[in-house]
Amino acid sequence: GTSARTMGIAVTDVGTTQQLPLGFEYHKPADATNNTGEEVWVYILADEALVEGDIVEVNTDYGNPYHGIQANASTVNKVLLGVAQHVIAISNYGFIQKRGHANYVKGDGSIAAGNPIISHAAGAADLWVDGEEEQIFGYALTADASDTSLSASQVVFSAMINCGV
Repeated sequence: GTSARTMGIAVTDVGTTQQLPLGFEYHKPADATNNTGEEVWVYILADEALVEGDIVEVNTDYGNPYHGIQANASTVNKVLLGVAQHVIAISNYGFIQKRGHANYVKGDGSIAAGNPIISHAAGAADLWVDGEEEQIFGYALTADASDTSLSASQVVFSAMINCGV
């Protein structure tokens, strides 16, 4: 919730002014009310507009490792930054979730609970197939379904994720 504060801002705060160093990580402690473990959030600059559930990868300017874009292909896990849990406009700074229980991961309509997941296209996840082991970044807790409370009624699911280096 909004009570989670880091250096004067919340993990949901976004804006055009940089508030923290890029790559700053916030560790939200494990909570006994949901028993889903610690969450890790990372502060990035969005080089593309991001919406809830978008899988985010490092922009191709690898000299700037915390400049994020929508993951647009089958991306190896080490290049993934995390998953957006709220809208971050282009050229805005904000937190995305790197590790732990993520409420929103964008699906492609084929995700079932328990599926290992990989980055696929347009910021969405697909289920893993043999030969894509280095792309796995988590597993689905629920099947993907349209959520009308989100931007453009995104197809999303909840998952346990572990992105990046």
